[in-house]
Amino acid sequence: MSFKKLVVAGAIVLLSMSVNAQDVENAHLVKITWENPEKFTDVKPSNSTRKKFRNQTFDRIQKYMDELAVSLPTGQQLSITVTDLDLAGKVRPGFMAGFDTGSDVRIVERVYIPRINFSYAITDEAGNIIKSGEEKLKDMSFMDRSTANMRRDALRYEKRMLKDWFHTELLSSAGS
Repeated sequence: MSFKKLVVAGAIVLLSMSVNAQDVENAHLVKITWENPEKFTDVKPSNSTRKKFRNQTFDRIQKYMDELAVSLPTGQQLSITVTDLDLAGKVRPGFMAGFDTGSDVRIVERVYIPRINFSYAITDEAGNIIKSGEEKLKDMSFMDRSTANMRRDALRYEKRMLKDWFHTELLSSAGS
């Protein structure tokens, strides 16, 4: 094989490896459907456009749920349809919150609890439903629990609420 053919063959192999790596990276362990997200209670940005902030928030929740789903037994698939999301805190104009920045800020206080409503199903490899249900999660004590390991994460309260649900409702009965 000539040097030129070897280089071309090597480039093709590298290209196919990068495509496969991308496919794996983009594959989700959890299928999340965001139903009518424009009607969600509160996915409002303080310093971004609504659509950009909403998409970033959904992407971050997707990645977190994928991390949790690694704990599911092999062959099980989790599907979630989110019907409402209310992030912890409320977005207020900066001047009303005592800031003179001219931009909005998210104020997190005990009365602005995180909430998420969704339906879910866990299926096996054949598509049979193992467990399903509807959830209306809310964390009225969200400020009383430790989030020290996620201190810089803007979605720390929502993620902890989802993690608690995942471990309590799914992992405790995943093998049954």
